Amino acid sequence: MTKTNKNKGQSLMENILQWNWEKSTTNSAGFFENLVRESARKMLAAALESEVEDFIQKHQHKLDADGHRTVVRNGYMPEREIQATCGNIKVRQPRIDGLCENLSVNSKFSRTVVK
Repeated sequence: MTKTNKNKGQSLMENILQWNWEKSTTNSAGFFENLVRESARKMLAAALESEVEDFIQKHQHKLDADGHRTVVRNGYMPEREIQATCGNIKVRQPRIDGLCENLSVNSKFSRTVVK
């Protein structure tokens, strides 16, 4: 397997396989465990990002008196580990800041992917 630029022309799966091939120092079982764990981490991260983006888009019309959005993305919460069947996975959850008085009780952000 030759080293290629991860950013040019490779699919997500090719990037994951390349990363695991470079980092794996154990037998093939360790390689596949790493592959599954990294794939689960990336899928979970994508789901969290999508969920946050949908919520922000839903509330993009809500503005304060100065015309600024009241619901905005604000980096990430501290990284934490969650337990999955493939092992522990490190997760960085996106953070949302908003002025709660401008949001109804029913529209406050609640994650469905990781709680």
